[in-house]
Amino acid sequence: MLQKSIRHLSIIHWRNRDIGLEVFLELTSPPIFLETLYLWGRLSVLPLWISSLSYLIELSLRENFLDGELLGQLEKLPSLVSLKLYHESFMGTHLCFEKKKLFPRLKKLIIDNAPNLDELRFDGGAPNLESLTLAFEREPANGIFGIENLPKLMEVEFFGETIVDSLVQGMIAEAKFHPNRPRVYIEKIELSRTTPNNPVDIIDPMYVDNIYISFCGLLDCFSIFFAQKTGRQSNTYYC
Repeated sequence: MLQKSIRHLSIIHWRNRDIGLEVFLELTSPPIFLETLYLWGRLSVLPLWISSLSYLIELSLRENFLDGELLGQLEKLPSLVSLKLYHESFMGTHLCFEKKKLFPRLKKLIIDNAPNLDELRFDGGAPNLESLTLAFEREPANGIFGIENLPKLMEVEFFGETIVDSLVQGMIAEAKFHPNRPRVYIEKIELSRTTPNNPVDIIDPMYVDNIYISFCGLLDCFSIFFAQKTGRQSNTYYC
């Protein structure tokens, strides 16, 4: 019953040097009605069950150190509106959004410090993308291509402790020829590594809407925090 009631799931692993989130790769009963998913921790590959989450609206990844093909598992998700690739979630060299029918509903894309990324390309995929947010510590060797293939694009934001001026100026130049004349701007911020504190929880699966899982080291020492979807007072459940 629990896997059918969860709508929001966050899984956070605090130490990258051991098994990370590998234990979740073989999940036999994924939450089929999940709408938002946040995975923070090392993974060799994305769990295969992610591609079956037809109700997933938002996916956020952080420090997963994924390499190689990432988009192939996500491109056919019918409901995905927001994809957030945070700090070191992706360690590959190329991200290419190809073919018109892939990422059909994606409207927001964040790419934050993919340190090995040499090329970001839009070749027809993500046709409904409206917002593109980028943080780079260096200019991708091959560049950023294809914003003219994003007919709904409204804004491009550069953020982070380091702003690569050549990228910003290049995007401004390209935006002038885009039919929408998307806004290009800079949001310079101090990046933090803060973590969630004091979640509010409940254990009754009939009322569970949001789950936050935190564990350090082996899976025999972890905590699950259930956040209720009602206004009732709640408790914390430790596994």
